[in-house]
Amino acid sequence: MDEMRASTEVRGRDASRRLAVHVAGTRYESLSPEVTHAFKRALLDFLTCAVAGSAMPVSRALLSYYEENDATRVATVIGSGVKLSAPNAALVNGANTHGLDFDDGHTNGSAHPAGAIFPAVLAEAEQRGSGAKEVIPAVVLGYDVMLRVAAAMHPTSVRRGFHNTAIAGVFGAAAGVASLLELDAQCTQHALGLAGSFAGGIREYLEEGAEVKRIHPGKAARDGLLCAEFARRGVTGPSKVLEGRYGFFRTHAGGQVKWERLFYGLGERFEISDVYFKPYPCCRHYHAVVDGILTLREQHRFRAEDVTQADLGIYAVGV
Repeated sequence: MDEMRASTEVRGRDASRRLAVHVAGTRYESLSPEVTHAFKRALLDFLTCAVAGSAMPVSRALLSYYEENDATRVATVIGSGVKLSAPNAALVNGANTHGLDFDDGHTNGSAHPAGAIFPAVLAEAEQRGSGAKEVIPAVVLGYDVMLRVAAAMHPTSVRRGFHNTAIAGVFGAAAGVASLLELDAQCTQHALGLAGSFAGGIREYLEEGAEVKRIHPGKAARDGLLCAEFARRGVTGPSKVLEGRYGFFRTHAGGQVKWERLFYGLGERFEISDVYFKPYPCCRHYHAVVDGILTLREQHRFRAEDVTQADLGIYAVGV
């Protein structure tokens, strides 16, 4: 057991620092045309999801509250034309994006990155007047950190009841905004360190379809933005937030980490190239069921009112 623990510690040594160095050292010129194309696809999908989701009751409730209580007016809430402070706009836009369960996803990490990353980076960028050459790498790096963290702990974190979109998303949002702010590696490491204390979001919403799920990406976006801004102002976070004795991977994944997945191709391949886009607005695990029903309907020409019972099954991690 001691040898196993020692081996794990060696493989995860300096994990937080390595990610911070990766974020601080990557700029627009480092990205291949294929990666920038992947960004464009993700941006288009994000915008369509955010506009459509802005009409959902949860989004309207959040916007109503912030319109009454936030007079900052620097960052746009997509689908409304209203402007709020950057953190609050990030939260509402994240909820908009996830409002219909139509946003992009990542199979290895069981997470939905768009609603956590784009709202944080775009809100900060609008406030600062940043251009495309700052925004594109910031989003790419936000996706990269979020999805590497999620994939490294999946499926253990999900089985423990956590929502990877929320708990990994805050690291990605912090990384993305840190890139936009051009923070150095040490400051970026503090931003990630702060994100560990903001990493929350449980899957109990599944038991009754509670609407809080819609807010999870927005919470990650807002909190990640704040972590980067706090770090820029000198607030410190733990340097070993991921791999430490009381670090994120121990608290949220019981120490069950695939370190090789966290670092696989770091700096050479980017996770944004591996996201999927949904044909149906529901969890990806159920898309085969939808396809099956549509095929049966086409073959047998039945109507919904003709169906008296349907027995469906799915693998354990999809529940």
